[in-house]
Amino acid sequence: MLYAGCMLTGLVAGFLSSLLGVGGGVVVVPMLLLLFGWDPKVAIGTSLACMVPVALAGAVQHGLKGELALKIALIMIPLGLIGTYLGMKASNALGSPEIKRIFGVLMLLVGLKLLLLPQGSGLFMKSEVGKGRDARPVAAESARPDSNENS
Repeated sequence: MLYAGCMLTGLVAGFLSSLLGVGGGVVVVPMLLLLFGWDPKVAIGTSLACMVPVALAGAVQHGLKGELALKIALIMIPLGLIGTYLGMKASNALGSPEIKRIFGVLMLLVGLKLLLLPQGSGLFMKSEVGKGRDARPVAAESARPDSNENS
């Protein structure tokens, strides 16, 4: 039963990762915590390990469709790596109950933000280009390989 549950978790995480850009923290960790009763630290580590190839596959598929701001991603990656180091230090200092509470508060805040401000706050953007499916922030426009400076 454990393996069947893990297979289902992987399928759901892959689907939602490609559809919504979520997976490890929003799908895998909660499923491992709630369905299997795992320790949060083990659930987080397992989630990170399985989501690397899933996220990479999703990024490649979105990139092939022109839906990837590669320059922006390359700017974010080094600081994300530094963040993982700092996060591991914090994880070592905290116990599992505290990590569960922090995770719960984060999910609540993200959920409320998406419900109340689904369009985003625009804190770092000047305006949006396009409408609907093709809408993207101005900052991401120059990062797209097919962007046209004159449009």
